Amino acid sequence: MPGPRVLYEIRHAALLAWRQFVPRFEDREVLTWRTMPQAIMYLAPFFFMAFLVRRQDTHLIRLLLLPTVVSATVWCTFRFKSEDARMAWYEWDRGLLALVVIAKSFDYACAQDGRRKVGENELPPVHEPHAEPHAVPADAIGDGTSKDENSDEDTDEDGGPPTEDRDAYPPVVSPRRSLRNPLIDAFEVAFAMRGVGWDFGRHVYVPRGPSALPAERSTFVKNTVRRLVRNQLLIDFVDTVEKMTPGVTASGGTIFLPQLPPLERYAVSTCLHLAHGLLIIAGVALVYDYLSLVGVFLFGQSPSAWPPIHGDLRQTRSLHQFWSRGWHQVLRYTFLTFGGFQGAGSLETSGWCSGHSLRRLCSMKSA
Repeated sequence: MPGPRVLYEIRHAALLAWRQFVPRFEDREVLTWRTMPQAIMYLAPFFFMAFLVRRQDTHLIRLLLLPTVVSATVWCTFRFKSEDARMAWYEWDRGLLALVVIAKSFDYACAQDGRRKVGENELPPVHEPHAEPHAVPADAIGDGTSKDENSDEDTDEDGGPPTEDRDAYPPVVSPRRSLRNPLIDAFEVAFAMRGVGWDFGRHVYVPRGPSALPAERSTFVKNTVRRLVRNQLLIDFVDTVEKMTPGVTASGGTIFLPQLPPLERYAVSTCLHLAHGLLIIAGVALVYDYLSLVGVFLFGQSPSAWPPIHGDLRQTRSLHQFWSRGWHQVLRYTFLTFGGFQGAGSLETSGWCSGHSLRRLCSMKSA
């Protein structure tokens, strides 16, 4: 019968098209320094899209550019592989970077008016890359939040961040030279993961405390370098202990040492488990501190644009508090883009829950 044959041909053609972007693992090329430019070339259209989101009247071209960025990201990520077990962590990083790029690309395509810093009223047009943004004075911004008669007061742990947290970090008004350089402008919005000082991150939780207050540039650099040295030594120590544990290798092994008695076995495994958690926390903070120095020195950003990445873990009293306040919120907006906003809209449409309440739960409020 022609019907099943046609369906088979369609499915076969779809599979062939899928394999052009996601080949089988054995058919992928080995990632080397020579093929590295091909593996990251999707960043070029992505940064161009980031530049467009900071310009007026670019919504249509961003929508048209979205399929190119997404398809190039998938192709470049799945086309290559690393067969060295020691590079497994970096393979995971490549996949995570692809997810972030795709999420940000969807966000840029859907942001009809572009992305603005808090305090900017209007973005410059594309044909005037050196034009200054029309911004209101910093002292007229207040705490960087937009309120209307329908908005609720600031909430507690289960909702938006307390007022004192946001007041500790006044909105970072774009310096005059920011939009004069399109490349720097694209980098700024592309690397704004939490959205501190941006319109999409007005209600993101920012850790508070004495160490979280904005500092002078010299003090900020000293504190950052001190944290870099501390975290680097901690990472090296934990990594050395793990590698010296019998039976634990880069390609596998177990932390439950069978040659030890049960009590000692579980004591060692628990210590290794907690130590590796500290290694991850220190590793995230280490990368963030390096990027903060780049942002302050290269991009001329204010230290207040780089608040602490983690909250005070010593003050954590519950899992909810750990994941919502203690752990970093770098990927929060990525998760919201992939499903949080859509889920809130669906539940609001079905009448199961108020979408405004769900956005408050995600520490985001409707504009």
